[in-house]
Amino acid sequence: MLPIQQQVYSYLPIKPTLTAKPSNDSRFSEDLGMDQIDFFELVIRLENLYHVRIPDTELEQVKTVHQLISCLNDQLVGQKWGCSLLMA
Repeated sequence: MLPIQQQVYSYLPIKPTLTAKPSNDSRFSEDLGMDQIDFFELVIRLENLYHVRIPDTELEQVKTVHQLISCLNDQLVGQKWGCSLLMA
């Protein structure tokens, strides 16, 4: 597992009502039982951890764990090349 994946999985809320373990295909709302507040708290924790900012327009499209990991990865790659992501 990649470090980004490990961090995302470590921050996912563990709900006793879940019947399956979270996977990359897990949907935040339907499969993990997360509401919008849970989701945004997760995103804020990850943004703070990696010192990036995911634009709201991208977050609106994120429905699965894999999509969130991809967004984080894209932001980190942009940061590596000198983009100022915290100012977005």
